[in-house]
Amino acid sequence: MGLFAALLVGCAASAMRFGAPDSASASIQNQSHVKPDTTTVVCYKPGGGDCVSSYHEVHGLASVELYGPCYNGQGCILHPDIALTSPATFANKNYDCTANQSGEYSITYGVIFDFDPISTSSFEVVFRNETGATLPIYTTFHIAYTCFGPT
Repeated sequence: MGLFAALLVGCAASAMRFGAPDSASASIQNQSHVKPDTTTVVCYKPGGGDCVSSYHEVHGLASVELYGPCYNGQGCILHPDIALTSPATFANKNYDCTANQSGEYSITYGVIFDFDPISTSSFEVVFRNETGATLPIYTTFHIAYTCFGPT
């Protein structure tokens, strides 16, 4: 009981020392605003030195679909190709992409995505069907992709 009383006295003393809380408008006034959706990419070599050329990222959303059935164990191409416009284009075809997918079929169910640069301004989405079943024609995949490569 004595320990409980001492704890209450300590809490009350702390509350008195700090005073009443600020109003919401007063506490928000001195905070910085939300930052825009920007990313700064810095490139390093394995030894810690800077990369010779500069790189950039491209983020986007796309809906792509099968123009024919995709059988289990088969590699398939999704359409249409994803186009990039300036300044999102890359300096050469040595860029790589990754994707998160949502919709009827998911990566966790055996759809393994890959990307094939067609040019500096477009790439196709390909995948290997490891679902255990045939994916029907016009199956649509909604992907959020990120590409990274030389500027």
